[in-house]
Amino acid sequence: AREYLGLPPWEPAYTTEPLEQWMRRNGRAPADPPESAVTGAFLVEAGRREWALDLFKSAETQVGGAFRLGPFYADHGIWERGPWAAYTMWRLEGTVRPLELWRLRYPRAWEPQVRSACERYGLDPRFIWSIMKQESGFSHRIYSSAGARGLLQMIPSTSEYVAQRMGWEGFTPDDLYLPAVSIEYGTACIADYRSEMGGRQYETLAAYNGGPHNAVRWGAGSVSRSEER
Repeated sequence: AREYLGLPPWEPAYTTEPLEQWMRRNGRAPADPPESAVTGAFLVEAGRREWALDLFKSAETQVGGAFRLGPFYADHGIWERGPWAAYTMWRLEGTVRPLELWRLRYPRAWEPQVRSACERYGLDPRFIWSIMKQESGFSHRIYSSAGARGLLQMIPSTSEYVAQRMGWEGFTPDDLYLPAVSIEYGTACIADYRSEMGGRQYETLAAYNGGPHNAVRWGAGSVSRSEER
């Protein structure tokens, strides 16, 4: 937004103080993870993240809030709950926060898959992570009332178009719940919209959110096909 308005780039202010130390100093001591949290982390490591979320929520109730498990979530890559834990601590002490807290709130979820897809389609991984955070909160089993599914909330009809265009066979809508599929299809779609929008980032976001023709109505320019997200 600052770039769009012609303002200098914004830089976050952070400290290298350990997150646990910062929390204790601010009266928000972390908790020892209860058994439910430990079991949830085991499931995450076993590739069953969707089975772990209820366990983490139960653990948060046991210890008195998501923030008390913040360091545990950071250590175990719990992308779905880490941002919420960080959010509840965000205003504890001005605007200078531990770097660990920033990383907890803005995680590099599924980093190998995101970086690989972005390299193929010429996109900045931070662009994809920002969309992922907004669309799904990094939860790959999310389903919207409009039928959008997965990390990047692709609608099946749009995903089918992407599959046909790229020559990918065997696609089914439930494949969008698989992180690798959602990231690949979503990144390919976003790259396609970026091309249609002349490489303009904000217009690309508008096209992804509301469909390219709605983006045109909002002033984004012209598009070359009728498919909408």
